[in-house]
Amino acid sequence: MDLWQVPIAEGPVPVTVFALAVILLAILAVRRWRTWRRVLAGVGVVVFVVAGVVGVNMRFGINPTPGSLLGVADSIDLPTDAGGAGSTAAPAQPLYTTWQAPAGMPAVGSRGSQEIPATASGFDARPADIYLPPVALVPGAPALPLVIMIMGHPGAPDPTVISNVLDGFAAQHDALAPIVIVADLLGAAVNDTACADSADYGKARTYITVDVVDWAKKNLHIIDDPAYWTIAGYSNGGGCAATFGAQSPQLWKNILSVSGEPFGGSEQVANVTKTIYGGSAAAFEASKPVNIMAAAAPGTA
Repeated sequence: MDLWQVPIAEGPVPVTVFALAVILLAILAVRRWRTWRRVLAGVGVVVFVVAGVVGVNMRFGINPTPGSLLGVADSIDLPTDAGGAGSTAAPAQPLYTTWQAPAGMPAVGSRGSQEIPATASGFDARPADIYLPPVALVPGAPALPLVIMIMGHPGAPDPTVISNVLDGFAAQHDALAPIVIVADLLGAAVNDTACADSADYGKARTYITVDVVDWAKKNLHIIDDPAYWTIAGYSNGGGCAATFGAQSPQLWKNILSVSGEPFGGSEQVANVTKTIYGGSAAAFEASKPVNIMAAAAPGTA
């Protein structure tokens, strides 16, 4: 049961302005009204704080469900009889030319959270969210392409949007779609790790490029070929996807940046230069995807 996957209702942006005005009115009125009205005003403050948070959330599209807003998600059981776990070599022919969906195929995929140990990085990551397309849920499932996706800042790992898109894609392609890991690169919603390992925030880059990659190869039935792997992200995560894709073309040959920043830490350059790169502007400059790609020409899509 997708307890935490019920969409948050949409509302107009002006609700935020209205909520702030009502909260201010209630706070001022507490000093003048009688006791019962003070209690009502206190309840109103709570209600309109929640309304304001939801209004801002809808404006920026940060959290599409209550679960993502609260950082709570149902756990997912990884299939043990649907093709097995572990990575395999690329197929001799494209999967769509040989695959036929069996009878009883699930209409939609499965999604939920999994703890990915930070064995190499020691990074204090929140649980990742996993999306398994319908094809991954049946006995004898083939190895599938992999997408590792990074959310924006602030934010929490949440597969709602991409899993909804891929369920629609699978419905049109005999249940075929990639497996997705939505991984935490922040550690906490307010941290901007700038896609890097640092003393202040921990080894965020190592967590994604080593720990998450190793876990995927051992626990998911995926194709072990960078041509079938995509590093993806939204907003802040899009900038990091471009960075990781440029830095490690041996891991993934496809980059997807959705409304991505031009580079990690672009919104607070002075602070990131100081906290992440020890005050070295040159090191910060060298970390930017455009400079990495210009120097390495990795041949990535």
